[in-house]
Amino acid sequence: VPRAMFGLLNNAYKSVRKKQEKRMTIVLLGLDSAGKTTLLHTLKVASQRAAHGKRRHDPRMRMATVTSTAEEAAFVARPTLGFEESSLQISGYACAVYDLGGSRLGRVNWPSYLDEVHAIVFVVDAADSARLDEAKEVLHATLRNAHVAGKPVLVLANKLDLPGALPAAELAARLELPDVRASPHQVHAVTAAKLDDARTFKAFKWLGSVVASDYPALHARVDKDVAEKKRLEELERTERKKRIEERKAQRDKERADKDAAAARAGR
Repeated sequence: VPRAMFGLLNNAYKSVRKKQEKRMTIVLLGLDSAGKTTLLHTLKVASQRAAHGKRRHDPRMRMATVTSTAEEAAFVARPTLGFEESSLQISGYACAVYDLGGSRLGRVNWPSYLDEVHAIVFVVDAADSARLDEAKEVLHATLRNAHVAGKPVLVLANKLDLPGALPAAELAARLELPDVRASPHQVHAVTAAKLDDARTFKAFKWLGSVVASDYPALHARVDKDVAEKKRLEELERTERKKRIEERKAQRDKERADKDAAAARAGR
C-alpha cells in the first residue's frame, strides 16, 4: 500500500497516461482541526521519500513502505490561517494541492478557489461528535456551490485511531451523504497522521480513478471557469479604474468651479 500511496496514485492514472504533462488541482477542505494540514504533510513526505528511494520492503504487500513512527510523532500541525499550496507529481500530472483554513473566518474565502479545482477532499474529525452538525452544514454548503457540482468529492473520516471515532458508514449517515446526488463521492475512514495508512491510499486511489475517467471534461470545465473568473476580475478592475477616474474628474471640476467662483467674487 504505501508505495502506491507514497507514489501518489501511480496506478490510478495508468489508463490516461500520455507523454505530455497534465495539470490537476485538488483542494483540501474541512473544519479547523479536522486534520487537513496533517494529511497534506503525510502526502508530501510520502511523495518525497518515494522520489528519493528511501523505502523498506514489505513482502506482504509487495510494495515499499516508509513508516516512520519518530517522524510521525515529530510533526506538529499548525492551523492554516488562509491558504497554502503544495506541488506533487502524480504519474504525469502536475498536481497542485490547496490547503485552505477551516476556521469560520477562513471558510469565507473557500468559494474563491472552487472554480480552479478538479476534485475536492473534505476532511472530517470522526472523533469530534460535537462538531459533526457543523461539519455537515459546511459540507452541504460546499456541495451546493455551482463550481463543485459534478466534480469528485472525497470525504475522509479522519482520526480513526482516537476513542469514539465514528466508522465511515455511520459518519456518512450523520453527514446525510446518501442524499447527495450532484457529485460522485465516497467516504473513507483514515488516520491521516500515519504515513503507512492503507486506507488513505485506497481513498486517493478512488479519487484519482474518478478524476482520470473524466479528466478531459473536468479540465475543460476548470479552464473555462478560470478564464471566466479572470475576465470578470479584469472587467471589475476596468470598471473600478473608470469609477476612480470619474470621481477624480468630478473633484477637479468642482475645484475648478470653486476657484472660478472665488475669482469672480474678488473682482
